Amino acid sequence: MNKMLLYLILLFIITSQQTVLAAPMTFEDCMTQLNNEIQKDIKKSFPLLEQIEGQNNARRYDYDDISKMILNSRKRNKDLEFLMALFYGTSIGDRELIVMHNNIENASSGYLFYKELNGTNVLLKIKREEESWKVINKRKVRGEYITLEKINKECVKKP
Repeated sequence: MNKMLLYLILLFIITSQQTVLAAPMTFEDCMTQLNNEIQKDIKKSFPLLEQIEGQNNARRYDYDDISKMILNSRKRNKDLEFLMALFYGTSIGDRELIVMHNNIENASSGYLFYKELNGTNVLLKIKREEESWKVINKRKVRGEYITLEKINKECVKKP
């Protein structure tokens, strides 16, 4: 009887122990992590962005947001087309746009920021004109050159 009880206890202990394996990072996880680090570096170069984002009337947009707005508009919108053009070009990570007044339709100014391939952080100040937006100021600051390998070696392991 004691042997049987001992076997049951051992069997319970063995079967109740579970091995937890960490799931490998997906490509999307790696790219999100890279983009977050890039955005942090840009904001370090331009503290104004943190201040603006903290305001209640500031709204942030990315390429996908602008392209969806263009696709959903019932007629041609030159304002949105001009903003979309600002997202074209090579950069590391995503280009981001912040406008004031909670939405693009009411906004009169904004900031587009991104990181060039050489690590330089760029901030464009834009202003709405009659039927388009105009870049009124462009600032460049040497930023940190950020790679996936620097932020997470798991993202660059070969299978």
